[in-house]
Amino acid sequence: MHFGARAIALICMPVAVYIGWFYVHFAVLSTTGGDAAALSPEFQVSLDGAKQMVTDRDVYYGSEIRMRSTNARSGFLHSHLHPWQHDKGSGQQQVTIYSYADANNVWVVEPAYNRTVDTSQGLVPVRNGDVLRLRHKTTGRFLHSHDKRPAMSNDKNKFELSGYGFANFSGDSNDNFRVDILEGDPDIQGSATELQSIYSRFRLVHTNLHCMVFNSRKKLPKWAFEQIEVNCMRNCLPRMSTWHVEHAFHPNTTAGAPVRKASYRPLGMLGKIWEYNKLMADSNQNLIGDHPFAARPQHWPWLRRGTAYWGGPGRLIYQLGNPLIWWGSLAALAVFATVRMVLFLLDKRRIRLQLGGQRNQYISGAGFFALAWTCHYVPFFLMGRELFTHHYFPALWMAIIVMAFTVDLVTCRLPRLLRSAVYVAVAAAVLHAFHTFSYITYARTWTKDACLRAKWLPTWDLDCEHAIGGLKGTVPPVAEPVLVDSKPENGVDQAVPKAADQVSNDPKYVQPEFINLPLDNGSGNKMIQPQLVQALPADNDDQAHNEL
Repeated sequence: MHFGARAIALICMPVAVYIGWFYVHFAVLSTTGGDAAALSPEFQVSLDGAKQMVTDRDVYYGSEIRMRSTNARSGFLHSHLHPWQHDKGSGQQQVTIYSYADANNVWVVEPAYNRTVDTSQGLVPVRNGDVLRLRHKTTGRFLHSHDKRPAMSNDKNKFELSGYGFANFSGDSNDNFRVDILEGDPDIQGSATELQSIYSRFRLVHTNLHCMVFNSRKKLPKWAFEQIEVNCMRNCLPRMSTWHVEHAFHPNTTAGAPVRKASYRPLGMLGKIWEYNKLMADSNQNLIGDHPFAARPQHWPWLRRGTAYWGGPGRLIYQLGNPLIWWGSLAALAVFATVRMVLFLLDKRRIRLQLGGQRNQYISGAGFFALAWTCHYVPFFLMGRELFTHHYFPALWMAIIVMAFTVDLVTCRLPRLLRSAVYVAVAAAVLHAFHTFSYITYARTWTKDACLRAKWLPTWDLDCEHAIGGLKGTVPPVAEPVLVDSKPENGVDQAVPKAADQVSNDPKYVQPEFINLPLDNGSGNKMIQPQLVQALPADNDDQAHNEL
């Protein structure tokens, strides 16, 4: 009975409160937005206003597909007309992971090198275990791997992925990948044996190197547009080497004939909570860099600095906290430590002070929460990962309770009226501080002078230029784009933004017919611009019989 009561109070109730606040969170934030790209497609389609993905279910030889990294939520297998530029690489066409759906994510499923499929009886589906090639639709080059190290690793078990091929060249066996379907949807017949959009989870295994197409989750340098690296890795776990087809289309599908469709199933509330917590855990695990607003534990109690989240004209969001609460709770901890030490020394001399009859209550109550503060605070000193001011919040709650005990101890001998006046004064001071800093908590509009007055410490790096009167407090005028005429296509003149890097006198560039390609600008917006096609180096050492 006693155990059951404790289990309900200490386990069930906290879990219920935790889950309940997520219910409130998702009930309030129920509409899709730009940041939804970080969530799984199943999560995204459960949000109001999200576009439902409906695509052809079956994947055939000749299908045009878009492949998504299943577990990383980082985007699509992608390639573009730019070469690998790292010293270890081949200089062939880059293959990356790109977060947004565009034309450079589309690949065409073709038979393996020197193989054909019989399409006389109709379209041929891709099955588990099939060996095939993926041709990049926009550039015509095949997905390829070879004995070259990738850009972000020197591991001998990792190999570069590239786009390889040129005119009148049929490719080689290093373009061959085997489809290994790991699992299908139990409710969709055939999804574990035949490749189906959305429902089949699979890996691509290079037939010569025996490595898997792997999402390293590492950001590439600027010469690769800071997209995500994808390589071919041996002996990797399925988590980052699992893919699924999000979009499939075959141009020879019989007009008017029924085509089976596939779509994502929206997540329920518990599914959302589970995914969101996994995403938070992954994000915390990957915080190993040098974030500009990171803060070490020794700076938290005295509120050395906060964390900037957002800034707009006249407003900003900066996580700081109420300074009087933070500093008052820190002072209360210091008072408790001092009182406890003095009482210990006096007890040794057989002098037992009762602190106005508050000794037992203060030592036991404040002592318990001071110990809880220590347990929630000290372990952070052992962590080498990036830490932020908000990691102090659990310990702060313990310190606030110690402050309440301390105020009660200090005022216990005062007359009732004077004691009430002290409580009112403390509350008024805290509310005044709350009002002062509510501008950066709730993004209220304020002036630059008010922002500067709110910098109680010089280490608070508030960006007062976002306040009214600051340089960023007004929206700058938008410059009109300078347009130039490009080569007519289909008899229609096109206007494109003028770019200084459109012409190169470097002999390694050739001047082909212009190809209109969507540029990867990292924002999801697509700009059409003529591309100079670089004459990529030939893969002289890539014939399979020379390599293995």
